[in-house]
Amino acid sequence: MRFFTKRKWFFATLCLLAVFCFVFVQKERSRKNDGFSIEKIHSKLGSRPEWELPSLSQEHKNVLNQHYYYLGRGLQFYAFESADKQYVLKFMRHQRLEPRPFFEWFCIVWPFSILRDNERAQCFKRVGYMCHSLKVAMLYAPHETGLVFVHLNKSSNEYGKVQIFDKMGTAYDVNLDETEFVLQKKQSSLSQQFLLSWSQLVTF
Repeated sequence: MRFFTKRKWFFATLCLLAVFCFVFVQKERSRKNDGFSIEKIHSKLGSRPEWELPSLSQEHKNVLNQHYYYLGRGLQFYAFESADKQYVLKFMRHQRLEPRPFFEWFCIVWPFSILRDNERAQCFKRVGYMCHSLKVAMLYAPHETGLVFVHLNKSSNEYGKVQIFDKMGTAYDVNLDETEFVLQKKQSSLSQQFLLSWSQLVTF
């Protein structure tokens, strides 16, 4: 009986150690990869009529027929630079736009569900602000911001897949029809700051 008990403790300790190692490896990988993972640029956002924008021209569709390499991240986007270094492809950081897992997993019973509902409402509002800002910038200040195209509503068989490489050199095939993204001409930091300022002016 004592042997059985020791064996159980041994396996329990081994399992805890394995979980600890797994979490440590994942966190270390995330740190080295600047926090990027392919899951963070995918979303469950539905289409909304007020987010509709003109389609990308055929000329600029050809711009997507090249590899894109990790450039960096901002508060709202992960950015990837085109192989010809002329364009930047940006994907929303959806983990900042969705309710935190804690609220979804544990706040399911009243009164804690009120916290979950408030979190969902804040996220819904945040997404609306961002998408409205991008649409206004695309329609009224494309030259100042360098915007070429903004894709907010999911589409079907229009833009195909693009291959991106993260900071560690791992390649991913991203279905652009199913992903919210921004295509922007690579410009000076002043233009980038203008886009940020425009976004803040429109949304707040």
